[in-house]
Amino acid sequence: KGPGRPGPFSYTYANARRLLTNGGTGLVSSFDPGFSGGKRMKRWIGLAALLCATSVEAEQTLFGPMRNGAPFVCADLTEVGATASSTIGYWILGFWSGLNAANDALVGDATTANGVVGEVKLYCASHPSVSLPQATLDTYVAMKKAHRR
Repeated sequence: KGPGRPGPFSYTYANARRLLTNGGTGLVSSFDPGFSGGKRMKRWIGLAALLCATSVEAEQTLFGPMRNGAPFVCADLTEVGATASSTIGYWILGFWSGLNAANDALVGDATTANGVVGEVKLYCASHPSVSLPQATLDTYVAMKKAHRR
């Protein structure tokens, strides 16, 4: 390498063109004069069709706490004696807070943390096999519909 000559790792327009065209790595880019606008348009239309063909409606999955490798259900909630200051209570309050943030709402703001956990426990008393995330979501939606803050 002499003075004024680029090193092997220098990046110039000529190097970029050589690397991105058929003469380099086999990739074709818009730098290649042989790559007409019609071919580019067909690729973009193909990509758009592929993206539109994928399912827009995906099933929602609620993730929650686990107990011995199994999802936490309402029956477990009464067994562990959840309170607002227990680990499960913290999870309920965090999930609730996230729902409020996502919906730009203040559901449950007129009650205490124990009140929110208590509402979830009331729901769980009549639905013991429901997962804790679903129970919390159902309680949230019911309180939101009832306009109970």
